[in-house]
Amino acid sequence: MKTKKLILNYKEVERLYPGHELLSVAEAYIPGKGWTSKDSLGEKFPKHSLMPEEIIKDCIKQGAVKLQLRLSHNDQIFEPDYLVSELIEK
Repeated sequence: MKTKKLILNYKEVERLYPGHELLSVAEAYIPGKGWTSKDSLGEKFPKHSLMPEEIIKDCIKQGAVKLQLRLSHNDQIFEPDYLVSELIEK
């Protein structure tokens, strides 16, 4: 999937965590490789370490089908899982 035309959609995230702040991607699930560890994710995508949207696009480009996002909501940190299909415009 080309990430140039990829449009991210946070409607499902916003529905569950209204007013959230997207901090990062905690983990990504790639079939055949499993979940990345939180430590190795930064090693795979160091060029976008401060740009969560670019990390999401890179994860999708690498074949991720699920993402665990790190969010700030009401002064708490949450790490919910989402299918990639829930995070992109169709």
